[in-house]
Amino acid sequence: MDSIWSITHATTDFVNHRPSDVGLAKSQTEVKMLYNDQFIYILAKAYHSHQEHIIQNLKRDDYFSSDGFGVLMDPINKQTNGFFFGINSRGSQAESLITSSGGTDWNWDAKWYSRVTHHDTYWIVEMAIPFFTLRYNAKNTAWGINFLRNDLGNNMFSTWTSFPANFNDLDLGYTGSLSWEDDIPEVKKKIAMVPSMTTTTGKDFEQEKSTEWDFTPSLDAKIAVTSSLNLDLTINPDFSQIEVDRQVTNLSRFSLFFPERRTFFLENSDLFTGLGRSQISPFFSRRIGLSSGKNIPIKFGARLTGNLTEKLRIGMLNAQTERVSETKAQNYGLLTLKQRILKRSSVSGIFVNRQQVNTDENDYNRVVGTEFNYSTENGFVSGDIKYYKSFSDGIKGSNDFVSGSMFLNSRGYRVYTQFDHVGDNYLADVGFTPRLFNYDALRDTTVRVNYQRYNFFGTRDYRPASGPIVFHGPRIQSIIYTNDGNQFNERYSYIGYEIDFADQSQFDFSINSYTINLLFPTNFLDADSPLPARTYSYYDLVFDWDSDPRKLFAYGTVFTSGTFFNGKRTGLRSYLQYRFQPWLRLRLDHNYNQIELEEFGNEDIHLVGLRSEVSFSNNVFWTTFLQFNTQSTNFNINSRFQWRFAPLSDLFVVYTDNYFSDTFERKNRFISIKINYWLNF
Repeated sequence: MDSIWSITHATTDFVNHRPSDVGLAKSQTEVKMLYNDQFIYILAKAYHSHQEHIIQNLKRDDYFSSDGFGVLMDPINKQTNGFFFGINSRGSQAESLITSSGGTDWNWDAKWYSRVTHHDTYWIVEMAIPFFTLRYNAKNTAWGINFLRNDLGNNMFSTWTSFPANFNDLDLGYTGSLSWEDDIPEVKKKIAMVPSMTTTTGKDFEQEKSTEWDFTPSLDAKIAVTSSLNLDLTINPDFSQIEVDRQVTNLSRFSLFFPERRTFFLENSDLFTGLGRSQISPFFSRRIGLSSGKNIPIKFGARLTGNLTEKLRIGMLNAQTERVSETKAQNYGLLTLKQRILKRSSVSGIFVNRQQVNTDENDYNRVVGTEFNYSTENGFVSGDIKYYKSFSDGIKGSNDFVSGSMFLNSRGYRVYTQFDHVGDNYLADVGFTPRLFNYDALRDTTVRVNYQRYNFFGTRDYRPASGPIVFHGPRIQSIIYTNDGNQFNERYSYIGYEIDFADQSQFDFSINSYTINLLFPTNFLDADSPLPARTYSYYDLVFDWDSDPRKLFAYGTVFTSGTFFNGKRTGLRSYLQYRFQPWLRLRLDHNYNQIELEEFGNEDIHLVGLRSEVSFSNNVFWTTFLQFNTQSTNFNINSRFQWRFAPLSDLFVVYTDNYFSDTFERKNRFISIKINYWLNF
């Protein structure tokens, strides 16, 4: 250890956070901090009582599944957003953006430096985090901070500050204080440039079209407008290196949500993705540059995010897409302002715009809204009120979305209530509102139907003082949907019991009841005739078991059995995982559903996924994903090689192949090679 660390004192006395939040941690950690005009330096001395560390793999951003140390920073110190930097005991880095509720965005990348050394009874972490990476007010000399330690051998997660186990590990409401003696150094490096080059070749066998090797240059830039405000620019972006979406079995009547993975849309994404409600979002960035699973080229994009003042955050985004065949060129814009009030509450204003360009048509869609999000200082009581209105050419009336919720979160119980109203003309073209659109299989058309949602969820947790069980307790939920005049549409009720064990294994079971007034004929199974529109009542039983994920061999299964509309359904979802620590992780998933609908179709649906993750080192990875899906009649192979040859500078080689799952005839095949390099100025 360098002698420079002797000039500062150590912070110690880490406390247990989970599974128990009582007492000092068995494996203690000492932390020291220093800084100069460019970096914050952190040294952590992590004591341990076991020689063999648990390392799931060496991939970046896989932090909580391995022995590790991390630091949570809130430079604005207003409990609205923060940064997390972590490292496992084999030196693999992880970083994430943190929202006010402890939500994480592990897709965010930042340039920082670290080193790990091992000794007989402890291991040492050294971090150097550039001020350029953070967003802060240089005059603010008080930051929020917390330190975390994963000690998986003893199955303990400890933190520097003490707070209840029912709160997220990265909750910004329970940070300690980092006081700076002098003004913090101003950021000197204000611009980062990331040029990249992609070359792709492939063939669409269905259309009998081939693509020769083409070369596509791209440029991303990060500009520090102020120390707490960042401007991101992208020209001709290419996202071929992004991991393929995981396929899922859809037994609902509505579209499914898939998360955003494209890097340009991620930084400070809570300003964009935290809007509206789950399944009723006014902004969903995957609407930009993607259409029916196909890429629509983005010509350029700009994003301004950060703090205008200590209490006021801004998020602005603009992107322009190209015209592709019948898909017209579009301009997308979003503006959100978030003003912090009280201790942990905020008021937001939102404007979303889609405008067709380079045409005489006045084709547009706009959404305007406001949100009030409330939380007590300790986070035990929270809630929100949301109001949005949409505007489209020639459409008026019934175009609003109103919502409210309240959440009580204590150590022993949690209670959540929620109400939503969505008008049948609430059109959010850049959002995600799947339930508004109802497919009529008999007429082969989609009908918009307004609805109200009433949601109640409650849990009771019992936490034994000792023994193999960490906590256990009942869970109940009821969701009711109504249409015009509060006419009944659908009810889902759930009652279950969850048991979490000290070794991180988990078991729960539930009884689920459904009543659906089906408004339009629906065809789940591509039968000759659709399921008729009438009222259906059915139920199922669900048993769920997950083994200890720390073991080299882990497994889990979910068994479902019961009725389904006018027939019955049996489901079995299982996984097997084995680690050759830390170099290789293999996981096999199988989701099987047997559905029998009287007179309207019988089908066995299989979704099989095989995933292999090879970590040659902390900087070289090879991930291969095979997915066999009988519902979408697709067999997909996606293989992705990544070499991080310099900080935030990568070489990617991606191979994708798609086949029909019933005949194994090839659909398409593509190979992409991408290289990017991070430059600071």
